[in-house]
Parts: sequence; C-alpha cells; structure tokens
Amino acid sequence: MKLERIVELALRKDGLPAAAAAAAAILGGKCVRRYALGKNPETLALHMLAPLDGVIDDHCGEGESWHGIPVLRTAEADKAAGVVSCSTSIQPVAAIDHLRAAGFKYAASFAGVVRAAGGALQWPGFVSSQRAELAAHLPEWQAIHDGLADEESRQTLRDLLGFRLSADPECMRGYSVRLAEQYFEDFMHYTGEVFVDAGGYDGDTTEAFAARYPDYRKVLFFEPSARNMAAARARLAQLRDVEFFPLGLSDAREQLRFNPASGSASAVSESGSEQM
Repeated sequence: MKLERIVELALRKDGLPAAAAAAAAILGGKCVRRYALGKNPETLALHMLAPLDGVIDDHCGEGESWHGIPVLRTAEADKAAGVVSCSTSIQPVAAIDHLRAAGFKYAASFAGVVRAAGGALQWPGFVSSQRAELAAHLPEWQAIHDGLADEESRQTLRDLLGFRLSADPECMRGYSVRLAEQYFEDFMHYTGEVFVDAGGYDGDTTEAFAARYPDYRKVLFFEPSARNMAAARARLAQLRDVEFFPLGLSDAREQLRFNPASGSASAVSESGSEQM
C-alpha cells in the first residue's frame, strides 16, 4: 500500500459524524458549559479560544485549579456540558470513551475541535512534526513500510501514522495500552545482554527488564532529572551491575535546560528549572 494514501486520508479525516457534530456544538456555544480532559498546551489553547468552565481530573484535590481554571472530577461535572478530550498521548481512545460513557451531552476529541475551529486552533506538535517528516522523507518511510516482514506489522505502522497525522483517536481503536509490557514481547529472547535505559525515569523499565532477563551482563541507566534519578536508585538498589548516569542522551555534547516536573513526560525545555 502506498503511504500517500494514508497521508491523503489523514489530512481529510473527519472522525465519527457524531464527534464532528459535538465539536461544532462545543465551539458554537450550544452547550451549557465547556470542559476539557487533560492538563496540557492543547487545553490552554482551547481555553484561549473558547473559555472553559473546568478541567476534568479524577485525581484532583478539593478546590484545585489549573491556570485559573477550576479542576473537578467527572462525577462532579454537569453532564449537559460539552467536553473535549485533550488527551492525545498514552490513552486517547480510553479518554474519549470515558467521557462518552459518563453521559456528557457533547463529547469530542481535540482533533475534532481543531477541524471545527477552521484554523483558529493549531494541531498538537506531534501532528505538525509528523506531517513535515513524511513530506520530507516519504520514500524512506515507504521503504520502511515495505520492508516489514508481515502485513500485521505494516498495518500497525499505517495505523500509527494515521493517528500521528490526524490526532484522531479512532485510528488507535484496535489497540490496547499495556504499560508494563510496552517494551517487551513474547518473541523477544535475550541472554547476556547489556541494557541501555535512555531516559530511565524512576527505573520501572529496567526493573521489568531485569525480572525478565536475570542473566543480563549490566545496565547503563541514563536519567537527567535529579528527582527521577533518586527514585530510580532507590527502586533498583537490589539489582546488580547497574551504572547510573545523571545525563540525557543526544547526538551532540551540550548543556540544555530540562523540565523535571512532568514525571515520565519530563523533557528538554527552554524554561526548564534544571540544567543538564
């Protein structure tokens, strides 16, 4: 299959008709209140365009707010409201399904709202970067696609590209989130390996690797966040042959600012509070 077709479908993808109608209703002011699920730049951009009455977070504290927006639990929200899932990373399908199951009158994905906004909202960064990457290197991506050994793998790549080009959660409808097994499959059989954990967070992946392949030679653990590194050292204290490097990995030797406050999503940021 030619990837030009995937690009074409993604760029004009409208999602489910009901979701598109919900997005239009939310932006058009037909709902009593507007909420968003997720605390991220997409939520803030939506708030600037169409002020939100609340951000939904089922783990919030009493009276909590975020950037001046009240934070509330799903059960506390007005179900006559419109709600936008701004969750576009780990579990986009589960996020939109949660909102629909909760009984909101209008529930839309951020992708649907971007399309309904007619250019007034920008796509998430991963969409813009993936579109630019494919435009610049389509033959190379086609070669990767065609070089995969089976149709299941090729379909997986097409679905992932479809999501990254459109941010439409329906592209990922056939997949599940398995955080504990995300880096390990049954067909992977390693022995005597050196494991490099690049961006090791709190050591969860190294811990899983060591449990599966206890005859490893050693682990090289890289993590620039001092907070995450401290947690990793404590978590992995009983493992043998682990070398800890309080650094990030890159193709260049340089000092960058780093935002350590986002847990597993901590990343390089010009406004970061730490330097690495």
